[in-house]
Amino acid sequence: SSEVFTTETSNTPKKVTVTSESIFVRRGPGTNYESIGSAVSGDNFEVTDQADEWYQIRLNGSETGWIASWLTEQTTETAQTSQASSTNNTVSKSLEGYNIVVDPGHGGTDPGAIGFNGVQEKDVVLPTSTKVIDHLRDAGANVIVTRSGDYYVYLEDRARISNSYYTDAYISLHYDASFDISANGITTYFADIADKDLGDSIQSTMISQVDLQDRGVRQANYKVLMNTSAPSVLLELGFISNPHDLSVVQTANFQNDIAQGITNGLIHYFE
Repeated sequence: SSEVFTTETSNTPKKVTVTSESIFVRRGPGTNYESIGSAVSGDNFEVTDQADEWYQIRLNGSETGWIASWLTEQTTETAQTSQASSTNNTVSKSLEGYNIVVDPGHGGTDPGAIGFNGVQEKDVVLPTSTKVIDHLRDAGANVIVTRSGDYYVYLEDRARISNSYYTDAYISLHYDASFDISANGITTYFADIADKDLGDSIQSTMISQVDLQDRGVRQANYKVLMNTSAPSVLLELGFISNPHDLSVVQTANFQNDIAQGITNGLIHYFE
């Protein structure tokens, strides 16, 4: 996709197609700007400007708005022809009206797992959680976060935060480590068998978005999962003890893709 920015095409407005089920159009280039509308999968827009990972798009006449570039793709002829068929069933797929708790594991005095080259789990979890929150909010979800900085939150309090809302799903974000340096891949855990469907849905959409080993969905009695009343899963998003996994999971590309996978998994689960 690097050709997009070559000089030959710079004088012709780029067009993009929305690939996510439902996204916000915002007043400025960031999730902190208020939304002025929404778009659904298959919608095409002319791009008038770009700031970091955001596109400014033309709405009506002179009006413009901003959308997240990672939720779009360069428009091709096929995208336009498939638009009519794909938009019929997408409007209801957004996470509008759903309360999702995002729980970034560890933090502060608790580093979590220690990975290759001494990398700490808590320092990879936090930027990942920021991307997850952005993607969920762009899909319309109301996101509640158990920690937004590098500090420790007791497991009881993480569950209590979730239980104090009408929470529709609780997602705890972690990275794995092992004494076996070859251990690699992504695992989803659930405690209550009733939550296995949520785990299956998120695991399959994550694996379809990223190129890491699929370790499957497993049952484990993690305290935060046992203590939350909402459907809950704990995601181990790769092994920071594995040099290859670590090099992948630290990239913004991976973190955006995994965030999109989690978002798609929740949309699929609630359908």
